[in-house]
Amino acid sequence: MARSRGDAATLAELAGSWPDDGLDITARSSSDKYNELTEGMRALAIKEISFANSVLPVVSDQPEDAVPPQNVFGDLVPTIRKQRVDRQFILASHDANIVVAGDVERVIVLSSSGSIDSGTLYDPTIRNAAIDLLEGGAEAFELRKERYGD
Repeated sequence: MARSRGDAATLAELAGSWPDDGLDITARSSSDKYNELTEGMRALAIKEISFANSVLPVVSDQPEDAVPPQNVFGDLVPTIRKQRVDRQFILASHDANIVVAGDVERVIVLSSSGSIDSGTLYDPTIRNAAIDLLEGGAEAFELRKERYGD
């Protein structure tokens, strides 16, 4: 039986709903069962389940860790974009896909010198700092600009 967000308070509740049955988790993009997935896809599945299991704010340090790059852009970023309507996400990331394609509202740039800048990517100071620090650098921003416009 498929369950959607909000149907069960916790994954443990869902797993305990039918104690004699097994709990099979499959990837959205394939029919592979959880135990057949790569480590990175398992990490993505766990993040997707934990994000969908609540409307509480999410605090995550590098949510892209262990997730294959194509799945960061194709699965994780759309999930964040969709769910941010109903909840707050506070993410620490070096991944330009999350910061730029995730259409974040506020970027806080922490430098090794201890300075802190905060604003949006429309602010040239923030944008330049983000270009220097995010994976992919200026090339990644230029590619996204070509694909998606300003």
